[in-house]
Amino acid sequence: MPSQQHYLSLEDLRLARDPDYLLTLFRKLAYQVEAELIPVDPAELECPDRAGIRRCFLLADHVHPPGLQVLLFELDAVRMANLRLLARDLLARPGHYLFVAAPGESPYSRVVFVHPRRVGDGQVAIRKLVLDPAHPTRHDLDVLEGIAVGGLAEDPDRLYLRQAEAFDVERLTDRFYRAYAGLFQRTVARVQEANRGHRELATDAGARAFTQRLLHRLLFLHFLQRKGWLADDPHFLTSGYGRITRADPPGNAWRDFLRPLFFETLNRRRIGDGSPWGNIPYLNGRLFESVGADTDERVYRLFNLTGAEVALIEKSLGRSAAG
Repeated sequence: MPSQQHYLSLEDLRLARDPDYLLTLFRKLAYQVEAELIPVDPAELECPDRAGIRRCFLLADHVHPPGLQVLLFELDAVRMANLRLLARDLLARPGHYLFVAAPGESPYSRVVFVHPRRVGDGQVAIRKLVLDPAHPTRHDLDVLEGIAVGGLAEDPDRLYLRQAEAFDVERLTDRFYRAYAGLFQRTVARVQEANRGHRELATDAGARAFTQRLLHRLLFLHFLQRKGWLADDPHFLTSGYGRITRADPPGNAWRDFLRPLFFETLNRRRIGDGSPWGNIPYLNGRLFESVGADTDERVYRLFNLTGAEVALIEKSLGRSAAG
């Protein structure tokens, strides 16, 4: 992996909404790029129309054998099937490839970085990073900085292996558990500090059990919101925290948002899945059943977790689990 040198910022990811800035992004990562974008005819790559290609650009070209190219495809639809078709067509050619896929024309609502690999018997597999330029995460930044050239411009084989390591699922899973462990301990300390007068939460066991339930619920909701199943808002939790934080006077995120969401909405059948926030599904399971101190009114008074603090928890979970 490259050293701890930083090549990009979150602002770079926010600007990654068009071909020109994607070229700039790979230039910052020290790839061999031209001064301007180079359009490519998909027919030259032997990529048929079946993947729904609108336009294609060459972002970087490391010509030293066996070669490594970075390509941008604007597609009718960024579906897994189309990504696999592109990977199969590219890997039928010699050399190494990394490609970027975006829906339609710029400004892009999302950008998918795809690392294709040959897995034997003519089969291909892909690993991908889905970037939402409106809400980039530290995880996105870590993965993209992980593919920086870092002195391997003339060694495409080792550069390809560096890319493979950056996209490696097991490595990302290890990172998630390390980040989760740190987040868990910090939240336990916050719960205990805020509830010194509570018989259950002032204890280590009680605070740990409360924190575990809180983080498991937020992690589950993080995945639901990414699918648009929470009021059709892929950033539902952050939006909810923001409303609480901006209220005058500012509200209590646990009392005013999470408590009614967990114990008065998600665990109850409602006509048309209606809720104060929009359509929220009924989840028929035990995850959102109240346990112990969950619905103790004293906790709402003592545990004044602000919207900003809960947003930080949710963003940390999202960053860790994004891989």
